[in-house]
Amino acid sequence: MVIIPMFIVSCLSLYISVNSIKERIERRNTAIRNTINHSVTHFEEALLTIDELLTDGSLGVVKNNHDLRILEKANHTFEKLQILNLEGVVEYSSGEDENFGLDLSNFEFVKNAIEANGFFWSNVISSFKDQSPEIMIAKRFGSEILVGSINIEDFYSLVQGTVKNTGSKVAILDTDGNIVINILKGLDIQKDTLNFDYVYKSENQEMKKRSFLKGRDKFDVIQSYGKIDKTGWDIVIIEEGNRGFILAWDFYRHLVLVISLFTLGMIYLSHLAISRFTGDMKKLNTISEKVAAGKLPKMLKYELLEAEELAYRFLLMGEVLLKREESIKEETNFLENLLEAIPNPVFYKDKNHVYLGGNKAFADYLGIEKHEIAGKTVYDVAPEDMADIYMEADDKILEAGETQVYQGQVIDSDNKTKDVKFYKSVFKNSEGEKLGIIGVMLDVTNLKEAIRTSEKKEKLLESLLYTIPLPTFYQDKDGRYINCNRAFEDIVGKKKNDILGKCHLEVWENNFTDYCNVKDKELMKEQKLQKFEYNIIDQSGEKRILVFDKTVFHNENKEVGGIIGVMSDITEIRKLQDELKKISVKDSLTGIYNRRGFEEMSNRNLKDSLRNKNNVSIIMVDIDRFKLYNDTYGHQAGDECLKEIAEKLEESCKRSMDIVARYGGEEFIILLPDTDLDGARMVAKKINKNIQDMKIEHVKSEHGEIVTVSIGVASDIPKDEKSLEKLIGLADKMLYLAKESGRNRVEG
Repeated sequence: MVIIPMFIVSCLSLYISVNSIKERIERRNTAIRNTINHSVTHFEEALLTIDELLTDGSLGVVKNNHDLRILEKANHTFEKLQILNLEGVVEYSSGEDENFGLDLSNFEFVKNAIEANGFFWSNVISSFKDQSPEIMIAKRFGSEILVGSINIEDFYSLVQGTVKNTGSKVAILDTDGNIVINILKGLDIQKDTLNFDYVYKSENQEMKKRSFLKGRDKFDVIQSYGKIDKTGWDIVIIEEGNRGFILAWDFYRHLVLVISLFTLGMIYLSHLAISRFTGDMKKLNTISEKVAAGKLPKMLKYELLEAEELAYRFLLMGEVLLKREESIKEETNFLENLLEAIPNPVFYKDKNHVYLGGNKAFADYLGIEKHEIAGKTVYDVAPEDMADIYMEADDKILEAGETQVYQGQVIDSDNKTKDVKFYKSVFKNSEGEKLGIIGVMLDVTNLKEAIRTSEKKEKLLESLLYTIPLPTFYQDKDGRYINCNRAFEDIVGKKKNDILGKCHLEVWENNFTDYCNVKDKELMKEQKLQKFEYNIIDQSGEKRILVFDKTVFHNENKEVGGIIGVMSDITEIRKLQDELKKISVKDSLTGIYNRRGFEEMSNRNLKDSLRNKNNVSIIMVDIDRFKLYNDTYGHQAGDECLKEIAEKLEESCKRSMDIVARYGGEEFIILLPDTDLDGARMVAKKINKNIQDMKIEHVKSEHGEIVTVSIGVASDIPKDEKSLEKLIGLADKMLYLAKESGRNRVEG
């Protein structure tokens, strides 16, 4: 009758072994879920740390695109950082893409962050930069929303190592069914949706009591299905089909027990028949012994078909058991390697403040060997004053049972004081009992130094700007002044503190304000170098002529940040130019227009006459026998005579539009706009009489021993731009005729 107890023991052994395997699988799956949840917590803690750097002021970081970029690069956690207002609109961004002003309020995770306190995760979305898949995390901090963008590849890399040696397939799905992470082999995935039906054995059961369920693929069995606590995403852990016997065991175990009882009755009644199968039982027992010794025996021949089937199940169970033991070893080794791969110092201690261990980075930081960490306290690795601070912080976190982030200082292995951020959390057992503390150290010494260096550069640039002699200013894209130098203060008559943050209207006079606003809009649109001139009244009441040279400047994201401008005072230069221009068109002796001035002024009048089809008349005047006058009275007297004649010509032509010029030597020319030939003759005769009435002595003159003139007159309606030249030629011919006809007369 020994066979009966052996059979009972074998059935119990099978039952216990299968349940043991299931418990190991569930523990493994729980570890996977906990690790993935810890990975999610890692990103939330990173976002919390960044906000602290932005708000606590300890590092000098402020909310702007430049410092966000520094934090993003120093943190190595997020691909991009953004700050949103409570309307969901991007105010600052560390990325190079142009997201400022972008409205994200239509995303559910942003809405939740605006309305509630906590971390909120997005589903899989396409990056605004290059359409690559990414996920985002948001949290409200006061009146702003801090958003971190996570590349799915980075998230995948963080989680992949957790499950690669477990022998299971794992997928993480967002709430829309999109795959966040896919560590699956051989599964049919279509349109980024996992095509598996997973249900619960009972909706009210805890996760550890959920049954093993068969998926749509007949070769796979879903071991576990659950949620990521913080994101609401699904975790699906799938076992290969060759381990499906566990499902079969769950289904058939009650039936097997009934059959076993029936078999026991038959054995009891037919002991002789059963005894011939003792050999099969011994063979089955051998399988258990071999598996227990870590070996897997070959399949043998059995007398009973039932025994052969049972042996097959034993072998299958043994194969799974050995693989599971190997997987557990690999998982343990993986977790140790993962801890070593973390570049930041990591440590863990019990609730009595005694270190249990740490990674190599922590040991190197302390300047000791890794095996020397266990058993030490903070007083063994730090000065007493620092150790008191660490001990007080540990007591607080153990009492609160939550995460803890604070900044402190440590002495490294080179005896140098380092600025460090501590990230600590309490770890517990399955019953929720606090067992100790795990912590990570982040060295922020270089980050602080980078911020200090940046501040020094800004002060140097400020000094350089203030010493530039030309008035120089900066405006933001809204037109408000953000910086200026001393020369600019002098030109507007205000101090820098009264200028910064003000718009044109608050700095300049009203007329100039309107003009500047128009020019600024043109510059922001065209984004090219702009140059223009404007007259202002300076603080002393004097009129100043300023030339503005302006262009746009770009921020680190290659977006237009505002306008930079330089002003040049050309008041004195313009005065000199006006004097030079006046000299260039006036005759230096007589003060009337010279030939060049006559050509410029007459061309202007010609355009009006062409447009209005009016008459234009030309009068050519030449002093009779002027060479004899110079020879008789001298050149000085000749110059005085020319001046008096020029003055009399201007006096005889009273209209402001009439042009009188010295055409050469003793020859003068007069242009009479809107005057026909009769009118021109009347003016010419008046000139001839007025000069005779001057009675300037000229003993060599044939006409009463006084200075006289000969005059040629021509008039016409101009038809083109060459008409004036022809008219002058005609008047010159009339002058020649007057001279040939005896002088002191008018011809034309």
